[in-house]
Amino acid sequence: MTLSRAVERAAQLYAHANRHPVPLATAAKAWEMSETSSSVIQTAAALLHYGLASDEGSAAQRRIRLSELALIVLKDEPGSTRRTEALKQAFLSPKVFREIWEKFGGTPVSDNILISYLTLERELEGRAPFTDKVAPDVVRLFRESQAYAGNPSAGEPVGDESTEEPTDSSAVPGGRVDPKSIQAQSVIQPNRPGGREVASGILSRRTRFRLLVEGPLGAEEIERLIRKLDLDKEFLAEDGDEEQKELAP
Repeated sequence: MTLSRAVERAAQLYAHANRHPVPLATAAKAWEMSETSSSVIQTAAALLHYGLASDEGSAAQRRIRLSELALIVLKDEPGSTRRTEALKQAFLSPKVFREIWEKFGGTPVSDNILISYLTLERELEGRAPFTDKVAPDVVRLFRESQAYAGNPSAGEPVGDESTEEPTDSSAVPGGRVDPKSIQAQSVIQPNRPGGREVASGILSRRTRFRLLVEGPLGAEEIERLIRKLDLDKEFLAEDGDEEQKELAP
């Protein structure tokens, strides 16, 4: 989700609940989504990653509330120094956005260079790379969010270190994956075309998953998979929100 879209969602939540902490079911109403839609979790995660909201509790007790940063963006005069700085801070809150900005800054580089960095160079540096499918979306979101924030210049100090806040996995249908359970299943599952199935299940009313693996699968590979999914999830929120329209009563 782009920063501009996240600000729109923050405005909807503010109109519905001001700064009061609210359960995700209430936030879903503010965003005109079905509370069972995965878009609710994705939208809440986007606000957290941009530093526009904080959360408390877990599972059914989870609450979300707008941050002071969000109030500045929503309430201050457009073009004011404070709002401009707040937008830049929000833009650089997602860890990967700050990482890209600090590495390339205001230097003009092509999308292909950024994609290569995300998919190849990160791995060479010992960090989990993004997939070939997700990396172009990360670059698109970075570009659009940077433009919305006013394109901060290279080397310009903007806010504190990343305010990215992790989402609580217990609030996501399916919960956290247990590496030991996947490793145990991988031993007994037969090979199939395209790889052997090591895990499958239900993520939501409309979504099922199957995990196919080729080659050896140990604890190290599983931890790497979890890190990769953790990186990818913040960029998978769809801007179109077509799913919520289909699921809305």
